[in-house]
Amino acid sequence: MSVQEKVRWGILGCAAVAAKAMVPGIIRSQNGCVEAVAEEYPPGSKLQKAKEFAKEFDVEKAFASYDELLDDPNVQAVYLAQPNHLHATWTIQAAEKGKHVYCEKPLACSTAEAEEMVDVCQKQGVLLMVGYAHRFQPQNRKAKQLIKEGRIGKVLSIFATHSGSMPAPGNIRLEKKFGGGTLMDRGSYCVNIARYIFQSEPLSVWASAKFMNGGQGVDKEIVAVLSFPGGQTLQFTSGFSMPDGNYCQSYEIVGQTGR
Repeated sequence: MSVQEKVRWGILGCAAVAAKAMVPGIIRSQNGCVEAVAEEYPPGSKLQKAKEFAKEFDVEKAFASYDELLDDPNVQAVYLAQPNHLHATWTIQAAEKGKHVYCEKPLACSTAEAEEMVDVCQKQGVLLMVGYAHRFQPQNRKAKQLIKEGRIGKVLSIFATHSGSMPAPGNIRLEKKFGGGTLMDRGSYCVNIARYIFQSEPLSVWASAKFMNGGQGVDKEIVAVLSFPGGQTLQFTSGFSMPDGNYCQSYEIVGQTGR
């Protein structure tokens, strides 16, 4: 595949996930290249941050404005690595500029936002995808294959956990206005893997959570049970309560004849 045939990506936000995962992945791929990068935070050094990111990955263009990147006619698709509260705004603006969108998880901060994002992308004829990489990891695809082969019979339930230590002070995951909290950051993976395995949407939810700052801050611990069609259930825990440096992510699938 020639350079001309590759999808030309623009990166909105110089977040760690963009530097550690997405951009190296695009560079290693056979069908993509990074055309430009843009950053708007922090206000005083946004262009410098974008230029440093561009230099690290040999990207030709660096912008101090997301709008400037979206106005670049050479950019065909964008990757949103911004805080959660910006996902809806910039997905919609990208779609209206004719750009395909790969948005980091979670897709949005509310159902209404997500529905509007989907609606605008459909009307503009562009693709929209949310970045739950778990669906493409080999161990998860293998698990789904074994289920399809009937290795554990009908799937009855999933028990999942995704927890770690408390983020450092000032981290956006601890800011309510930025769409922070353990459910958005980690618990959403548990929900998504259940939707992937069950191939259906939950019918009801029971949840209990502990919040920071006397109940006024983000959720720091959550326990939830989701009921799916056919009596299938997901039970999961997520939190910021593990000792420093500790991390746990796992799930167990229980079927009628095995697990």
